[in-house]
Amino acid sequence: MLISCLFFAFNLTPAFASSNEDHTIENIVFQESSSVNERVINTLDENGIEYTIEENNIILKNPSPELVEEANGLVEKSFLNEVNSQENTINQISPFAATYPTNWVHNPLYDTYGSTTIEKAGKVTVAAAVSYYLINVTSIYNKFVRSVVAAVGTFFFVNGGTTDKVYYTSTHAWRELGPGSFSPTNGQFLGDYEIMRYEKITNAAGDIVDRNTRYAKSTVIEPIF
Repeated sequence: MLISCLFFAFNLTPAFASSNEDHTIENIVFQESSSVNERVINTLDENGIEYTIEENNIILKNPSPELVEEANGLVEKSFLNEVNSQENTINQISPFAATYPTNWVHNPLYDTYGSTTIEKAGKVTVAAAVSYYLINVTSIYNKFVRSVVAAVGTFFFVNGGTTDKVYYTSTHAWRELGPGSFSPTNGQFLGDYEIMRYEKITNAAGDIVDRNTRYAKSTVIEPIF
């Protein structure tokens, strides 16, 4: 049985920022893109430790107490090496640059993109059309529906047309806050992750109507929001 834990999540609007971040996701250039923890996989491969990957979870084969202890020591060492490497790179650019445990890694497996056409009508009709679409793609559809309705006449139908487009995109990423460890029970790797989902509503011209970012601490990379 696979193990996963979600510790907490919170919303920030409109910018992709936390207490130590002052930038939006549009300014982030992802250095990596992966739906599995390549650091852990590479560490196991380099040391000849066998494992399987099930639903993007890394699980040791025949996880004896001795093997789990060895693997945990190796992944902790590799994490510290990665953090030190990042800090050295950042300090070469600026000794005052903010540092993170690891860089954000794009997780495209869960990204979504879509659109719906709305017709110029009363706000109730527009709200119903947008809600019908967004309810299937985001749990915060009510927030975005209110934003779209409020933007009628400002961002939508400004050129006299009778129809317009609402676009929705979501972007996912993760980073490591600590080395993580393998469970002594079943050998599954339980990470120390911060996961992120950034959602955005735009019009046909690409203007941002609304956006929202959610974060959570989790033992798995999958964005469980």
